[in-house]
Amino acid sequence: MLSALEEEFAPLREAALITVNDVNAEGVLLEDRLWARPTRVRMVALCGVCHGATLALSMVQLHSGHDLRLLEPGFPVGADEE
Repeated sequence: MLSALEEEFAPLREAALITVNDVNAEGVLLEDRLWARPTRVRMVALCGVCHGATLALSMVQLHSGHDLRLLEPGFPVGADEE
């Protein structure tokens, strides 16, 4: 009975292993690695967003000729402060 159940869940276990390996989730046990996966996915997504924003700002600076490092962060005058 147990081997039939193990056979049934083998594809699910294989998919879980592939998933956690693809996102480099850390942990010794598969369960620990699965619990770490959402955090790792968020970190990878945030890194992608930061990289994209950096690339966009670099392109604007290159094409405009302005040094964007000298700008103070903030909202435009007259913007709603909700």
